[in-house]
Formats: sequence, C-alpha cells, structure tokens
Amino acid sequence: GKTDNEKDLDILKKIEITNYTYKDNVSNNAGLQKKVIAQQVKSVYPMAVNMQVGTIPNLFEIAKNVKVDDNISTIETKTAHDFKTGDLVKLILESGKEIEEIVTVKNNNEFTIKQGVTSRIFIYGKKVIDLHTVDYDALTTLNISATQALLKRIEHLENENLALKTEFKNEISSLEAKFNAKIEATEFSKIVNK
Repeated sequence: GKTDNEKDLDILKKIEITNYTYKDNVSNNAGLQKKVIAQQVKSVYPMAVNMQVGTIPNLFEIAKNVKVDDNISTIETKTAHDFKTGDLVKLILESGKEIEEIVTVKNNNEFTIKQGVTSRIFIYGKKVIDLHTVDYDALTTLNISATQALLKRIEHLENENLALKTEFKNEISSLEAKFNAKIEATEFSKIVNK
C-alpha cells in the first residue's frame, strides 16, 4: 500500500546522523565519516538494517607476543580482548596471509590457537553472526517520502500565505477607499463652506 508521508517524516526525524572514524581505516575510508549507526537506525526503522555474518575489527592490533609450544600458539595482546573460547578470530600473518582460527581464551590478554605461528601476527577481530549493515537505498526512499510530506506542508503554507496577502491587499484597498472618500468629503465641505 501507499506509504504515510507524515509518519515517514516522523521516523526520519528520529534517525541520528553521527560523525565517526572507522577502526579499520585500511579497508574503509580513513577520514571522518558522517553517516548513521546501524544499531540506532534499527531501533527506529528496522527495515533499513540487515544482519549478516562478518568479521568486526574489535581488537585491530599487532600481537604483543607470540609463543609456540607443541604446535599451539599463545598470543598475547596489548589491550584486553573480548574474545570467548570458541570464537573464530581473523589473524593476518606477516606474509599477508589471512587465517581464521578458533581461539581458547586463557585470560583478558591471552588466547591460544591450534597452529604454530612463528611470524608476527596482526589480530583483526572476531567473526560475528549479527553484523549490522545499513540499507542506504531504504533510507533514501524514506527521505523521499519525508521530503514529499515537507513539500505538502510548504505548499499549504504558500497557499495560506497567498490567501492572507490577498485578504490584506483587499483590506488595504478598502481602507484607502474609505480614507479617500473621507478626504473628498472634507475637501467638498471646505469648498461649500467658503
């Protein structure tokens, strides 16, 4: 069915525009972004948000230390990670090769993988099943509908303004006519009284 432009305008007003930078500024634009946050959009306009499997750069750092013992690598991070045992983590080796490994968490700054890796490791982040992405086509369509609501309001205000101008001009003309009639009557009275 046909959309309700006014409701779409109300939805559009609730969407927050945010300034941010990407944590992964290698794969994405490095500069300041002016966009929306998928989770916030989902709270007011869920049809514009999709969920998929993807890897988030929640750590995005070079491992502080890597120890290999019996073909198991213990990887130490500089900052606390939020991995859980069983998470699938994307690692980038010094050669540029990307691997995904299931981790066993030892503590907030250490986890292990079942592979002996002797090179430096860049820890990208973990795979998630609920990666939120924004459908900007859906937001564009919402914006078109909301713009149509604004156009209707503008046209109504323009018509109202035109009606008020016409009424004002008619009132001025009426007052001018009365004023001119009074002036003529006063002039006529002066001539008659002479």
